[in-house]
Amino acid sequence: MEKTLQDSIKNALGVVTIMLLLLSVYIIVQIFTGVKKQGDSDTITVDASAETFATPDIAEISFSVIKQDKELSVAQANVDSIVKATLSSLKALGIEDKDIKTSYYNANPRYEYGKAICMQYKCDDGERALVGYEANQSISVNIRNLDNVGKVIASLGSLEVSNMYGPSFRVENEDALKAKVREEAIIKAKEKAKILAKNLDVRIIGIENFSEGYGGGIYYAKTGMSMAEDSINQSAPAFNPTIPTGENKVETTVTITYRVR
Repeated sequence: MEKTLQDSIKNALGVVTIMLLLLSVYIIVQIFTGVKKQGDSDTITVDASAETFATPDIAEISFSVIKQDKELSVAQANVDSIVKATLSSLKALGIEDKDIKTSYYNANPRYEYGKAICMQYKCDDGERALVGYEANQSISVNIRNLDNVGKVIASLGSLEVSNMYGPSFRVENEDALKAKVREEAIIKAKEKAKILAKNLDVRIIGIENFSEGYGGGIYYAKTGMSMAEDSINQSAPAFNPTIPTGENKVETTVTITYRVR
């Protein structure tokens, strides 16, 4: 009888163990099924754009000073002399040190080649000879008083500068404009999503994905200026060009994917 009781207990424990295993399997299946249902929910995607315009408050001009000489130190000294003159001219127009920055400085040897000798299948460029050095310093200038843009161009044009580019106009606090157009675009996208969900007879339950693409540029085709070294006539009379600034456009497009049921 004692053996029969032990067998009954063992059988009962076996049944309980099997039931617990089945219950565990059921719970796991339900968990994964719930995750799958959420991940496999339907989606709708909408996009919307917004834009704003602003008057630029900063103009940027860049230029180079390039000098050549048989001695590197002389070429560098000549560059430095002109750079100092340009700095004095810029500061006289109220431009602060923080808005004047060297963007490039380079000094290289200059070589010339002898008479080329051509054989049947190739040409020899001849012997290379060192003939001197070239020093090059490029500077960018931020002009915060836009009334002085023409004066800066005229002043730099009267000095021995090369490769003058600009002006390029921009808005200093552009991040605030970007935040504004982003908010407007998101509001538009939300409204489009509500209308679309109603038309499709579904309910929005969350956001699956969000992306944003900025655009921008000059709303009005501004006048740019470029001066190559050989086009600057140092003897020409100084002039004060008219430089319209126009408006800058900041725009963005947001794309939002919503989960729906």
